[in-house]
Amino acid sequence: MSVTQCRQGIDAEQMLACTSELQTDTHGSLFASLCVPGQVLASAVSKLYLCPASLGEYRWTGVWGALALVVDRSPPLSKHIQMYDMHTWTRLLNVQLYQSMVYLEPNHLFHTFEIEVG
Repeated sequence: MSVTQCRQGIDAEQMLACTSELQTDTHGSLFASLCVPGQVLASAVSKLYLCPASLGEYRWTGVWGALALVVDRSPPLSKHIQMYDMHTWTRLLNVQLYQSMVYLEPNHLFHTFEIEVG
């Protein structure tokens, strides 16, 4: 399923299948095959919501995929949140974490942080 197809909607069965695939990937071989620089510390199947300042509310972008917390140990050490399309394995999002970054967890299923778009 491509990002275009995801915009048309996904069903719960597809998301469960993808979640199962990530959970059984205990050694990060899926991400290693992508040549993701660094080590995958955690991963989950996620949907991407954005909240433009002009709207003031979160809206689903139609994008979902494998979200990974990655640490790149080559100097200088950096940590990233990356999202990949689970069928084409194209990187959809790459956000570098920084010291003063505000990361919130309003509930256990919804995490928020600020990114620059564009």
